[in-house]
Amino acid sequence: MTRLSPDAPKSVTDDGRTVSIDVHGCSREEALRLIRQCVVLASARARDRVEVIHGIGGVIEQGLRSALSSGGLSGVTGSVTLSGRTVISLPLSGNPDRRRIGVSDLV
Repeated sequence: MTRLSPDAPKSVTDDGRTVSIDVHGCSREEALRLIRQCVVLASARARDRVEVIHGIGGVIEQGLRSALSSGGLSGVTGSVTLSGRTVISLPLSGNPDRRRIGVSDLV
């Protein structure tokens, strides 16, 4: 896949339950913007979690931890970080929207 811009996510996949977004190479600010958009869209389409691939111990992981602990990501019910990934839990709501979420939905 060709990235749309230097700060576009490397990839976004959606299996109907989990949306996975890879933000390696994005700036901290752009990664957090993309993650927020992804969480909002995933919640609206009734996904139950968002997996963020960010790498181990970098500025994106630190920024995401800060946003999660300060309530900067609304609608999140929990999260766990392990091995360069953070899985964000979302509340279950209604029937899932079958449309898959992709890079073009976030940029």
